[in-house]
Amino acid sequence: MATTATAPAPSVPIPRTYNIATAYIDDLVTPDRAHRTAYISGDERVTYAALRDRINRAGNAFRALGVEMEQRVALLLPNQPELVAAFFGAATIGAVAAPMSAAVTASEQIFRLNDSRARALVAAEPLWQAPRPRRGELPFLKHILLVDGALQAPDEHAWAARTAAAASELAAAPTTCDDMAFWLHTSGSTGTPKWAVHLHRNVPYAEQGYVTPVIGLRPDDVRFASGPLFHAYPLGLATYFALRAGATVVLHRERPTPARVFDTIARYRVTVFAAVPTLYAQLLHAAEVGEPADFNSVRLCLSAAEPLPADPYRRFRARFGVEVLDGIGTAEALHVFMSNRLGDVRPGSSGRPVPGYEVGLLDDDGNEVSPGEEERHVLARVFAEGGWILPREGRLPMPQDR
Repeated sequence: MATTATAPAPSVPIPRTYNIATAYIDDLVTPDRAHRTAYISGDERVTYAALRDRINRAGNAFRALGVEMEQRVALLLPNQPELVAAFFGAATIGAVAAPMSAAVTASEQIFRLNDSRARALVAAEPLWQAPRPRRGELPFLKHILLVDGALQAPDEHAWAARTAAAASELAAAPTTCDDMAFWLHTSGSTGTPKWAVHLHRNVPYAEQGYVTPVIGLRPDDVRFASGPLFHAYPLGLATYFALRAGATVVLHRERPTPARVFDTIARYRVTVFAAVPTLYAQLLHAAEVGEPADFNSVRLCLSAAEPLPADPYRRFRARFGVEVLDGIGTAEALHVFMSNRLGDVRPGSSGRPVPGYEVGLLDDDGNEVSPGEEERHVLARVFAEGGWILPREGRLPMPQDR
């Protein structure tokens, strides 16, 4: 029996000159969409037109600070509209966003900043506090833009002031589909964590293989971004996937406790919810012990990042009447490359390959194994040829690093 499965690749015509900010922002802010809500963050609502304005101002602010094409812009932010603006603002000018985890030590943050050769950092002041005293250990970093808090050094700038002073019009840089768009840090589950490099063309391949054929996002959907956007799984669902569909995304800065999740779902009538199995177990427990658990508006649940066992899946569906489409993905593959489908869920499994991916079971030497043998790795190869992993030893030199 074969241990390699392939789903037909989506037909994605991508021109040579291509920029994800143009494809997922500029081209989609049509007159009928401009005034629709793209993001909800607390009491703040950001329309698609306002989002484009913020992205352009962010790109112009980066450019005014000397950020050039292919240079990295690190993001150390909770889930908030500024992260989305900085992410696509960097892409617009041909720079490369590098979202960073706030859940690691200051030493690891310093390593990641140096490893990325980030020229600029956009940060929430509370998250910058730990590495800030060790600023001298960051020779490549030239500018820090703080979205809040007091400035303490000449190279620290107020995000609000810089972006407000920047122009709201910005033409995208002449990037190609093969240029770097952003970097994501791996979890290190099979070794030392590394930066995974993604190209502009990787995004439409991942989006068109997953959004329509697997989850079917719609313009009337309201997505709740419960996971931190430095991970590939929540990043895609809260940015380029949702934006392509014309959906609304609720951004939540705090840790998603069951009470906060149920309150957010009830308040904003969330229709698509994505989380990790641990959070689904917490939600189920809260409902089973009698805590308020309004889930009536949700039509679709997604799960990834860890296995979802069959028993909690069945209990969750029985309690809330919603299927949970469990899948598996990696930072290296950009997003979910195997997933269950609506009406076709095999509890306890990660489903079938997403269109555009080839999936196989391999041993430690990279050889395909037969059923019953001890497999070590699940390999996913995207037909788009993906990006690459930036090694810690023998890193790939970039022109601006020389």
